[in-house]
Amino acid sequence: MIRELGDAARPAWLDIIESVCTDVLGPGYRQEHGPAAHPAEGRDDALARSAFSRVETARWDQTFTRTLDELFGLQSSFSYSSPAVLGTRQAAFEERLRRELTEFSPNGAFENTVPIEAVIAIRP
Repeated sequence: MIRELGDAARPAWLDIIESVCTDVLGPGYRQEHGPAAHPAEGRDDALARSAFSRVETARWDQTFTRTLDELFGLQSSFSYSSPAVLGTRQAAFEERLRRELTEFSPNGAFENTVPIEAVIAIRP
């Protein structure tokens, strides 16, 4: 199972993005426009039943530093905050997001440490 970022590890700039998305798109924006729900059966259970039941997992943390443009591009690529979903709200969304993120980090650097997991499933 992929580890989630704990509250202490969550960068404050993610809260800014969340706040802007909620204000512009509404509190249920992820559920309304996001990807389908995860299946009831977890990955590990599905693999245990499959021919690929021998599972090895490697985990590590990777720190990324993104620019304001990279963060905005990433946000635009998500199904729940894509230009198609934003529609006529896109310009206002972009202006507010860029303004608030620039106020938070005037040097334009946004760091985040992300848990990475590689799963290798092979036949026994």
